[in-house]
Amino acid sequence: MKAAACARLGRLGVPFEQVSYQRIADVLDGMKAGDVDFTVSNATPTRALDVAFSQTLISLELGYLVPATSPIAAASDVDRPGLRIGVTQGSTSERTLPKLLTNATVVPAQNVKYAIQMLERRELDA
Repeated sequence: MKAAACARLGRLGVPFEQVSYQRIADVLDGMKAGDVDFTVSNATPTRALDVAFSQTLISLELGYLVPATSPIAAASDVDRPGLRIGVTQGSTSERTLPKLLTNATVVPAQNVKYAIQMLERRELDA
């Protein structure tokens, strides 16, 4: 069994091989190709066209990561002209945030690692 994200399968006595991808779009491509058996992801109508989802395992609120010195103190501070909000390219956030943030600029990053580097270089504000 190949898993992009895995639980404690060892306790179940089920052999598995963990594989890593940089973006959820790549994980879904791996699932369609038969290279991945399961993953943990948020369910969206678009993703449901290609994969089946179980019941909700965990429900999380969305948030923003900002530098310690950021003037952004609350989610309501994010939608301001001139602010650059990083998202992972191909993510749900890339499709959703531009509709919610009418003043800030949504900036797609290649992957989470690159987005963190952009945040560290101050190329992103959140």
